[in-house]
Amino acid sequence: MSNFRRKYLIEPNFQIKFLNFITLGIVINLFMYVLSNLFLFYRLTSFVNGAHGAYSEETVSLIEDLSRDQLYILLFSSLLITLFSYGVGLVMTHRVAGPLFRINKNLDDYNSTKKFSKIVLREKDFFKETADKINLAMIDKS
Repeated sequence: MSNFRRKYLIEPNFQIKFLNFITLGIVINLFMYVLSNLFLFYRLTSFVNGAHGAYSEETVSLIEDLSRDQLYILLFSSLLITLFSYGVGLVMTHRVAGPLFRINKNLDDYNSTKKFSKIVLREKDFFKETADKINLAMIDKS
């Protein structure tokens, strides 16, 4: 048995739902940050415009440029954070879905053939203890 799986969406219903939930939280958080940033620069621009000549047009232009530049940087970094989080989430859900798939497959095979084959998981997979307990219980039965 190969110790490397190429398919990352083993249980798509679970994995996609989990990843979308995590991504939604990140996107909402980033959206709130963008709104607060826009509000801050709006307030700053309003303050400068209300100063009646105490600040030059260059100052107002600089504030507007900084606001736009910071928004671009924020949106780009938000995209990178979202993509990174989705990638990490995909790997982590794979480490959960893979062992569950393997355990269910071995139990289905046992139920149909009454012959148990040892459950072998990859080194970084979760639920190794569960697989070991099932292996121990089924070895005693056979």
